[in-house]
Amino acid sequence: MSTEGWSCFAHLPAGLIDPRSAALTLNWLRSRPSYAGFKLSRDEVDAAKYERNMRVQRYALLGIAFVIAFVAGEVLADRLWGWRVFENETARFATVWMGTSGLLIGLFILALASFAVMRYRRAEPRRIAFNSACVEFEQVDAWRAVRCDPTYWSERLDPNGFELEAAELIAGYLKTGQVMLTRGSNDYGVDMLACSPIGRIVAQCKQWKAGKIGAPQVRELAGSKAFFGADLGILISLESPSDESEQCEQFAAKQNLQFWNLRAIVSVAEQLRNAA
Repeated sequence: MSTEGWSCFAHLPAGLIDPRSAALTLNWLRSRPSYAGFKLSRDEVDAAKYERNMRVQRYALLGIAFVIAFVAGEVLADRLWGWRVFENETARFATVWMGTSGLLIGLFILALASFAVMRYRRAEPRRIAFNSACVEFEQVDAWRAVRCDPTYWSERLDPNGFELEAAELIAGYLKTGQVMLTRGSNDYGVDMLACSPIGRIVAQCKQWKAGKIGAPQVRELAGSKAFFGADLGILISLESPSDESEQCEQFAAKQNLQFWNLRAIVSVAEQLRNAA
């Protein structure tokens, strides 16, 4: 072993990490954008409510103008044409009360609507960023939907693509961005390494469309897990180990191994997509 270290693995063989690791998108770790994440309230992204507030603002201004015009008209008519409306105490009180109440109500509604309009406009940069994130997430979700199709894994991937996609899925399953693929040959019996909240993980991919996964592959994974001092080993294939199944199950229980077949792969993908 060399002194080349990576995260939770104390030492790794020199050159073990494959440059393909840099191509991982980690899309399974992406969460759906939220208002709170962009410091937005629901009102600050509701364009329909903004339009309603704009209309309320205009109506409030019209209402205030009407109240002022009404009171001014009363005063003007009283002085120009001698109606003497304000000589009657009741009429004077009613006019003043109605005018003042109408003006205050109009100003209150105007203030509320104006404040909402101002908040919406001030949130424009954050809203643009939020909407862009939503559009980007829709693309990520479409990417995820493809990987929830069993035929994608069984028919549309070659062995290299299968390893890359399995690494993406492992990252989402373990909730970690610390996933690395190993080189194509002399890989010490593993196709990927991961550091996660549950510990060190090693995984091996066997996209065998002909032939059975059996005890030799399980023993190989157990040995690699021990070599790297990992806490969990995962064997990812289209079929569960079927050759010498009793021995495979005993190794899994004793060595803390998991076997993922096509059904498990799709189930994990669907769970991650639905949880986003």
